[in-house]
Amino acid sequence: MRGEEERWHRRVNGARAQREDDTVGVWVQKDERLHGLTKADTAHPYLELKDGYVKCGMITSARELFDSFPSQMKNLRSWNCMISGYVVVDDGFTLAWELFNEMPDRDLVSWNLMIRCCIKNGKIDLARTLFDRMPEKDVISWAKLIDGYAKSGNINTARHLFDEMPQRDIISCNIIMAGYIQNGG
Repeated sequence: MRGEEERWHRRVNGARAQREDDTVGVWVQKDERLHGLTKADTAHPYLELKDGYVKCGMITSARELFDSFPSQMKNLRSWNCMISGYVVVDDGFTLAWELFNEMPDRDLVSWNLMIRCCIKNGKIDLARTLFDRMPEKDVISWAKLIDGYAKSGNINTARHLFDEMPQRDIISCNIIMAGYIQNGG
């Protein structure tokens, strides 16, 4: 079984490399049929296939596959992968938000992805609400919110958050400096 999983992993990674090819969706579907695997055989290839769809920008196919998974096959990685796919598409906020609210469990990645999605879609107040509700925060959580406020023109709030940050790194320092530059400060 391990050899089968490795072949799937290589093929899905190959699909990512060929994402500009119009036939990649057909190629991935054909690959699935070629091996004759079903969800009952092993979950791993299906999770990899779904990840491949997301990384190739084929979010509708990824969602169809995700929705066909039994609930016991859906883990944090699969939920987060779907949300990350919706984060990068222009009209993905509503679907990302729905998935986030359906998640049985969330981790730091889940929260950070939704904060990113909110900021990308101009929902800075909702991003702040999520940030305030997070059970734990890391430097990425802080940096995303600081960047969101700076890009929305609210450099004072961005600086206030930067000053509250328990631990800073080079990225968060660069974000606040870029925010000042962008806002003429």
